[in-house]
Amino acid sequence: MTTGRRIGKQQLPRASYRLPAMPRRSAAVVIAVFALAAACSSGPNVVPRPTGSTELVMAAFLAHSSDTAEERLLGLPVAAVFGDGRVIHPGPPSTNTPAPALPALTVTPLDVAGVEALLAAAKEAGLLGADQEMRFPVERDPAITVFVIVAAGTRHQTVIEALQEIKAGDPRLTPDNLNQRELIKGVLTLMQDPRQALAAHATDADSAYEPTALRIIVAPASGGSSPATSETREWPLAGGLATLGEALGGKSTSRCATVEGADLTTLDPLLRQSNELTLWSSGGVTYAVRFRPLLPGESGCS
Repeated sequence: MTTGRRIGKQQLPRASYRLPAMPRRSAAVVIAVFALAAACSSGPNVVPRPTGSTELVMAAFLAHSSDTAEERLLGLPVAAVFGDGRVIHPGPPSTNTPAPALPALTVTPLDVAGVEALLAAAKEAGLLGADQEMRFPVERDPAITVFVIVAAGTRHQTVIEALQEIKAGDPRLTPDNLNQRELIKGVLTLMQDPRQALAAHATDADSAYEPTALRIIVAPASGGSSPATSETREWPLAGGLATLGEALGGKSTSRCATVEGADLTTLDPLLRQSNELTLWSSGGVTYAVRFRPLLPGESGCS
């Protein structure tokens, strides 16, 4: 899955990002966007799109220019829509403290009309044209929302700064710009809460996403005292953690690797018993290891 590329002077991460809570749009806005999408999701207005189970149709990401390489590799989409109708998005926040080691993702399955409605809403919001950037440099280190949409044989990318920070009626933007931002927020709402916003098109109950591969970031544990809630487990895979994967380079002391197949089967039960503060011992050295599920079509550390 391609999730970013060089735009201007800023390198957007290829794998995303932070997941701050996004304000829920009012019911009126969601209903209006959905009604428009539904009206456009039939007949000649249907947008051709991928249909394979691992083919990306739409994804939305959040980033900040201050994100570290580790944050970019560990970040997950706000939501990703695949050709078979699956919408994969963050699961309900964990009530456990500390949180589980592996972020939970939810799968909402949509029918063909549901995916077409999403694309119709994206088209109405101006997200299916040429690649575009909606910069807003007034904000310091603004949140950057990135939409990637594959439709009609073309990959479309839109980069928007301060999407949520800019409110309706802000005098610093033109009415047309403000209107487009509101439509884009509506698309984001449809994607991040499909169970509610697109309930009529859900073909089954939500389920937990079970990854077939994980991206892991490994770094020596910091020298300070460990939190009282942390524990240390023995790393179960052959080869150890010292040379696993590839170094990120620069000022980072981290390494990135992928775990899949038999190795994932071995690691999985230990991972499910671990939390975000769990440390891992390998070759007499203690490491901090962070885990990120790979989505359909994703691979490696790029």
